[in-house]
Amino acid sequence: MARYSWPTARRTSSNGCRPARSPPTPRRPRPRPPARLRAAFAGVRQQGDAYCPGHVHEEALGVAAPVRGADGRVVEALSVVVPDDAGARGVVPVVRTAARGVSRALGAHREGTG
Repeated sequence: MARYSWPTARRTSSNGCRPARSPPTPRRPRPRPPARLRAAFAGVRQQGDAYCPGHVHEEALGVAAPVRGADGRVVEALSVVVPDDAGARGVVPVVRTAARGVSRALGAHREGTG
């Protein structure tokens, strides 16, 4: 049985031993200038997804796609974080398809809405 110790929240087994490999340390987000953020958001709007290698961890990739409501506006986003390896790019169409499915379930049926 696993437990977490306080305050460091490191995972230990019932015998007190830690796993051989420690979990990776998350990277701290760096503030970005507003103009750079606006440009990044415009790119996301244009391509229909966010593809973010190395934002959470240097060996991870984040992918997100918009979920739209019945009026076509973005109401949420569906996202995943996966290892950044040779097959990571293949996650993008899966996330976009899933987000379109959720959008349709919420009533978004127009072309280009999710």
